[in-house]
Amino acid sequence: MMAANSESESAQSKWDRLSAKWLQRFRISPTCAESWLGAAVSEDGVWGVGCKRCKAAGVVNVAFADFKVRTVAGLQAINFKAHENNLHHRTAAAKYGVGSCINDVAGINAAPTADEFNVVVDAVNEGKATCSSRKQAKMTWCLSEAIKSIDQRFIGESTAVSLFRDERNGRLAIRFRAVTADLRTHCGTLGQQRDFGTGARNITLASHEVMKRACSRFAGAPDEQNISSTPFVKKKLLRHLENTAVAITVDSANDELLSAEMMRSPVLSGLQMKVTPNLRFVVRDKPHASRRLTSRPWGADEVLNEIIVMFCRGRGSVARLVQNSVEVRRVFVGFVKTTKGAAKTVVANMRAAGHRFESMQKPLGRSCFHIHACIKTALHIMRARTDDSSKRAKAWLSWINSEKCLLAAMMADASDQSLQFTRILDNEQMDPAILASEVHSYVASITTLFGDQAKCLTVFGYTSVMLETLRTPVIWQIGNVTHSVGLSGGVPDATIQRCLDRMRSWVLLATAIVASEFPSFEVAQAFSVFDLQSGPDANADIHLERIAIVSGLEANALKAQWQDIFPRARMIAAQRKDAPQDANKDAWRTALSRINSHRITAKCHPTDVLRAALRQYLAFGVSTSGVEQAFSKGAWSFTNRRLRSHATTEEFCLKASLDLPHHDKQAVVGLARRVWAACYGAPRTATRPRIDKGVKRSRDIGEDGQVASESSFLRKRRKAATEASRNAPRSDLGAAAVMMPANQPLSWGEKHTRELAFQRKKLHSRKVQAAAENSLLPAEDSMALHAEADNAHAAMVRAQRARERAEVRQTADAEGLTSAEVLQKIQNKTAYVDVAAPSPGLHQALGVNSLQQVLSQALADVFVVDQPGQADVTAKIRLASALRGAYLVSPEFMISGHGLALKMHAVSCTPREIFISRNCALHNPQFCRFFHRSLNATTGSRWTLHAGNPARLQALKARWRGQPARLWALVRNNEVGDQAFAGMKHVYTVESLLRHISRADASQSFNGFGLFAIRS
Repeated sequence: MMAANSESESAQSKWDRLSAKWLQRFRISPTCAESWLGAAVSEDGVWGVGCKRCKAAGVVNVAFADFKVRTVAGLQAINFKAHENNLHHRTAAAKYGVGSCINDVAGINAAPTADEFNVVVDAVNEGKATCSSRKQAKMTWCLSEAIKSIDQRFIGESTAVSLFRDERNGRLAIRFRAVTADLRTHCGTLGQQRDFGTGARNITLASHEVMKRACSRFAGAPDEQNISSTPFVKKKLLRHLENTAVAITVDSANDELLSAEMMRSPVLSGLQMKVTPNLRFVVRDKPHASRRLTSRPWGADEVLNEIIVMFCRGRGSVARLVQNSVEVRRVFVGFVKTTKGAAKTVVANMRAAGHRFESMQKPLGRSCFHIHACIKTALHIMRARTDDSSKRAKAWLSWINSEKCLLAAMMADASDQSLQFTRILDNEQMDPAILASEVHSYVASITTLFGDQAKCLTVFGYTSVMLETLRTPVIWQIGNVTHSVGLSGGVPDATIQRCLDRMRSWVLLATAIVASEFPSFEVAQAFSVFDLQSGPDANADIHLERIAIVSGLEANALKAQWQDIFPRARMIAAQRKDAPQDANKDAWRTALSRINSHRITAKCHPTDVLRAALRQYLAFGVSTSGVEQAFSKGAWSFTNRRLRSHATTEEFCLKASLDLPHHDKQAVVGLARRVWAACYGAPRTATRPRIDKGVKRSRDIGEDGQVASESSFLRKRRKAATEASRNAPRSDLGAAAVMMPANQPLSWGEKHTRELAFQRKKLHSRKVQAAAENSLLPAEDSMALHAEADNAHAAMVRAQRARERAEVRQTADAEGLTSAEVLQKIQNKTAYVDVAAPSPGLHQALGVNSLQQVLSQALADVFVVDQPGQADVTAKIRLASALRGAYLVSPEFMISGHGLALKMHAVSCTPREIFISRNCALHNPQFCRFFHRSLNATTGSRWTLHAGNPARLQALKARWRGQPARLWALVRNNEVGDQAFAGMKHVYTVESLLRHISRADASQSFNGFGLFAIRS
């Protein structure tokens, strides 16, 4: 076996060296750029070379069809040529046909010209409508199919795939990243499912449908019934996608997380299959996690929360007043122009539209940036306006002071630091290797700015600018009260220390959130060993062992190969003059390619285990921002500009608009023309003029030491903060970060403690998940963690079963019974008729259904009334029907089967002790006597009536003190608040008692429409 593996490794090295030349030579046809030759991991888990055409055609007992050409001697051009001339291959080529390989289609001249397709491509890239005619819709679909064929080729060659999923406005979108055996990566839009429903199970089903369509050909075509090629699903490709999906990135919504677990657990999903059986990582979206660094700690501090409300989120903030009024905005811009500020350019608005929490940084920062202009604007509103905005401006002017301005500036610095961290993470291509470095950099920066060094007071930023601004006092008067902001001598040191103390509480909570949202034991942190920009990680062995455990690799071999290759990869990275986003990935890819370019170096420096780990690293993603950005771009290019469309039309239009800019235009057009030739006949010719627009403006340059713009201000501020924290020591982000601090700031309160406890609990739950995913080291793992993981999984199963039972109950309530079923249930029962004008047909209907008419309501199981369920039904009927669980039916229902039939819940089945006050009995003697008769006539009743003796009431209260719901009291209106009934939870009048006990059983009723409200 070892010899076979060694031979396979040597063959793989030869393939890496010569594959480009072979793929160019052995093409599917002279006019097709795609090669029939390829490399993949076969079903027995060993790498090999084979024929994609023969495999697709199902050829058996041929090494090329099974991708089992694995020896150095077998990888020769003469062998490839012999297979190309082989009868099996030529037969497979004919069978493969147009339906599976759109690159080899005769009659391409029957398709629209390349120029016509280029017009549609330009329109797609510019966000213009491309389905205004049938021909344009078909051409757009052909472009989408062409892109899909490229995606399918990479998915078929992939060894690891990551999925990125999100939902918005009833649409579920999925993107993917595929990594091939030679470490090439390819990203794209997998698809979209519209109107898929709610709940984890529907998300799972929708995800699988998207995967099926991504592995199909010619599905969803315009005029589909008339196309030449039959739509089909590539089942082998679908199984390959399901088996190679190793990670899925979702947000932290419960439905999304539960769906991710369902995809790898048939017990949860109830699908009797694992959608993605090899799914190892359920990754929680890191940008969403970073947004909680400000929202949760600020919510835990009443003072900080008040600052946010009054400066940017509340209706009374100047930022919102400016944002929501064109006139106020004009006044504000005028004050900004005439007020000296830190930047040269003038902002046009406050950007205070309420979206996500981190978007509040703009209005908060601009309010601090232009605090004097804000005060002038508020004074103008207070004096010039007569509406509610005048009162809000007056309240804001009465509230603002120097300390709140300084604290707001510190929060602006903090929120900008958090926003910068979020922006780094908010990228689908974000390199997981730098995640740990960015996390520690963020913690170091906020600790440096607001910790003991208090660098925010001196480095360039909102705080230092505010301190300088507050040296110029501003005074105004509201009524007889004088208000001011700023002091000639600057802000007192005591005020500064109070603000810093409050920000230190935020730093402690933010650090705790970092520890729980970015735990040190998660695999995302372990990928830092592949970061080539910094030196070797001190914890490299721990990280490599974690990667080996979770990926099923041999840890010692991985460590040895990493130590061998890391210096070489780092040297390659250092030689690059620029530092692109994928610098680490490109350097590792280049290093392995060079080492395997010659068989001797490949033999001396094995990389098989490291290559397997790098596939996991290259596939791993920490953000769903690509999906979110796709939603926004799709809304601009399609959904917001269209009143309606078919779901398949929306899907292929979105795929074209989202993925087309990332592909070679001419290659996609060539493939699209072949798709057209395979599916449609000769088109009509059409021409459209091309439109080019857009002139880039020159940047404004600042002078006299003044920053040119707000963007320049932010760049300078961020650079200053980075420089200030460059040499700061790394903070401990383990369990200690979520423990109660020994030296608590003076501003620390109960809410801070509760928030810290919440983050401590979250960190533990993340550790339980890590134990379930087998990503903990032996020193971190324990039987207790696995027991908790098993309990959590069992709880998920129980909760899912409970949801399914609830759905069954809700369906039964919604549908109810048919009229025939109700009539069958009431046969041979007693009936009481209370109808204003009974018709002869009613009595006949009673006889037909074997209903025995009685003269006492207390004995009836069916009540025939004019309007069942309405208030005009008599009190006696309402009481008797509720006690006995009787039917209230209309005369029309009995005669024709239409109308209403309400089945009441039998409340007397639940044990109750009913105390009737003496006053109530005296004023309602008939009702109380009927109450007694009804209970005596109701079989199985568990209600007991008690006379109005005060001593008896006290005895009952003492008897049922432990079960307060057991004892009820029936009183008059003027007795509800009496001392005698103090402490009782259930005190009713006659009317309120009837309202409380009259509940219809929707699942056993018939209302004429078959619709009932779902239980709340």
